[in-house]
Amino acid sequence: MEIVIHGTKGGRKIFTSNKLSGLFDVTSDSPKTSAIGQSAYAIRFISNSTIFSKYKIIRDVRGDKRTGFIAFSIFLSNNEKLSGTDIINFLDKVSEEYCQKYIIDNNLNEVNEDWTFLELLSNEYKNKIGKVSIEESENIQSGDLDDGLIYFSNNNELHKYFDQPNQEGYIPYRQVYLINKEFKDKSENPLNALRNSGVDLTGQIDLENPSYKLREFHGNAKNGVSITIKNSKGRQLCNKDKIFRKDELTVVYSKKNYKEKRITGSLLNSEEIRNFLNVSNDNKIDVLKEVELESEVKTISFEVVNKAGSRVTDAIITYKNNYKPEKQVLNNQVTFSGEDLNERWTVSAKKGDNLFSKNYIIDFDKDFQNSILIILNERRILKIIAKEAKENHLQDDSIPKFRVWIQGKGNYNENDIEFEEHELNKSYNITVEADDYERSEVQTYHPLNDGNKSLYFKLKEKKKSLVIDEKNKINDETKGIKVDKERKPTKVPKFIIFSIVSVLILTVGVWGLRQTIFKPKPIEKLISLEQISNYLESDELILDTLKLYKVNWEKQNSNKIDNWNKISDSIVSAITKRELIDKKDFEKLREVHFSNQESFEKTIHKLNETKCKLLKEKLKDIDISSLSLPEIESKIEEIINRQDSEKSRTDSHVNPGAKTPNKDREPQQNSGNVTTGGAEKKEDKGSEKTGKNTSVTSGKKADADTDGNSVNSSSDISSDIKKYLKGDEIKKIKLEEYKNTVSDPKIKESIIITLKLWELDGTDSKKKKNYLKQIENNSYLKNSKLNQFVKKIIDKNEPIIKNNIKTLKEIIDENN
Repeated sequence: MEIVIHGTKGGRKIFTSNKLSGLFDVTSDSPKTSAIGQSAYAIRFISNSTIFSKYKIIRDVRGDKRTGFIAFSIFLSNNEKLSGTDIINFLDKVSEEYCQKYIIDNNLNEVNEDWTFLELLSNEYKNKIGKVSIEESENIQSGDLDDGLIYFSNNNELHKYFDQPNQEGYIPYRQVYLINKEFKDKSENPLNALRNSGVDLTGQIDLENPSYKLREFHGNAKNGVSITIKNSKGRQLCNKDKIFRKDELTVVYSKKNYKEKRITGSLLNSEEIRNFLNVSNDNKIDVLKEVELESEVKTISFEVVNKAGSRVTDAIITYKNNYKPEKQVLNNQVTFSGEDLNERWTVSAKKGDNLFSKNYIIDFDKDFQNSILIILNERRILKIIAKEAKENHLQDDSIPKFRVWIQGKGNYNENDIEFEEHELNKSYNITVEADDYERSEVQTYHPLNDGNKSLYFKLKEKKKSLVIDEKNKINDETKGIKVDKERKPTKVPKFIIFSIVSVLILTVGVWGLRQTIFKPKPIEKLISLEQISNYLESDELILDTLKLYKVNWEKQNSNKIDNWNKISDSIVSAITKRELIDKKDFEKLREVHFSNQESFEKTIHKLNETKCKLLKEKLKDIDISSLSLPEIESKIEEIINRQDSEKSRTDSHVNPGAKTPNKDREPQQNSGNVTTGGAEKKEDKGSEKTGKNTSVTSGKKADADTDGNSVNSSSDISSDIKKYLKGDEIKKIKLEEYKNTVSDPKIKESIIITLKLWELDGTDSKKKKNYLKQIENNSYLKNSKLNQFVKKIIDKNEPIIKNNIKTLKEIIDENN
């Protein structure tokens, strides 16, 4: 705390020795003498301090008795606290003492002051100063506008203004005067001699609306709940922000897939707000963080159909995620709530031993509105078992690790081999091999005929023989080391070999025992949580490293580490993903979510079934286990791009107007003219002799469909799809099949638009209008039954009754 006395004594100057900055001349341009002898208080903010002043209007004797002022100003730093009563009493005592000593009849003469009294008074009040922490202090600075003013009614009110000086309403002004209300509209008003803006702030500063600071508020509650607090101006508040007692607040507790809790009101009027925002004795607000939110509930329904689209009622449907065991679906629906809605779930179905579906990923935002359609396809599973063939053994020993080669399918390092529907009606030659064993004999497997079964393969251990050359070196013939043929190798007696091996074993054993007894066991270095987390988020994910991390993590005490189970599950999940990558099982990888490897996930998820098989075939002899994900991604793109390039070159060589007819072409039907097999042969002979084109005899130009699109005789399937899209027999399951097989981008776009019918909500008129616009802008759909139906429901505000296995005609009938 510092006190400075300043004013006009032959001009404005500071009288005391401490020349502090932040003070200025307050003399009016035309001061009135009627104000002489009156006083006013003031509050001003400068960097890191607040200045509390008392001004007295005097005659400046040395300055030709002009009307001037003397001011008594206390500087309190932001980390000091003194009550408003003590500040006013201090200012009054200093001004009274000074005026008694040096001012006579309001005349300020040129005198030399003795500041002993000032030092005594300062020491008295310095003992009353409290401390404010840097964290709780406020650094406000006054603006540049001329001084504002407030009239106070009594001393109690004045003391309150000094008790609560940090008011936002003061900030625009250089300082704010506090004047006794009895001087208002009177000539002796001290403001008549002080420079001011004339802006009256009386009544605008609410002294009954104290502020409180938010303490330890970072927008988070327990269990992942988020908290937002907004004031009446819509501003979102943060830690250490002020909340005024009368502020209208909105407090919201929220969490994904939980119902939000919203509380509104002020600290003054709302008991509920006070329950969540607790005002402590030190004027801080502690936000309640232990709040339980009500979970949202979503029920997902399933429909199982066969490939023909017929409903299957007795299939077993199961669902699972990465952290919980597989569960069976009851009554074709499952209800999810709470944290389960934040997990990634897959669902699949099977019937008997031969019908299986692929894994479907549940999309809670979309799938709870419509049933998930699960399509069953045929599949067979072949189990491979390898055993060691030994003579004179009653039971063969199993071989745990082996490699399987299947002609036309590839190499596998797993026991169970799956054969999809398109692979069933073929015969496969299969052999098995393992390290240190000879390759097995060939066995044949026909999935459709043999069904799900196990094949047993017996592997013989590779034979080894030891010989000694002329230098007594032991050579292993199985490794291809040649023996000098000029000298006949000497056969080693068995007892000599036994003796050598026994001595070696004994020597190694003694050395090992000595190391165990006398050498201290090295301390294994544990891998940190940060190391593991960083690796799991990287693009490397090498299987051996992941397994090492798993073993190391399991050795650490799970009771002393937060989220131990979660990290353990993440490692296991990463291992599972990497195993699928190393097996080149791109079909299954398409169903896997990579939370931190977005580029790799995007590359894998855009692969179709054909490309997955292509990649598996091309990579079958390449070891990718040591490659990072970007390196694997690069190989995938290289293979796909090469295939696309080859296909483009092949397509460019196809000439629809070739003059030499294709001898292998099937009889064609073109524009009603039928060319029989016999006629074709005849024309072939003629063409061979003449070299003229006889493949097309109609003489007509290529047909055109009703939309003006040219049709080639080799694209009958595209023509069929176009007709199908115009009719009312369209069915979701059939459209999905067409979408995955058709190559024409325009037809595919039309199919995608048509499929949106099953996502359309009949109550949203805007979406219906946008959907109708898409249909009418599509040349294949503008004259369709679908267009007629959407036009009919455009003005209805009702949900559309639809089903995934019903035709458009059935949907139209149900919505009439």
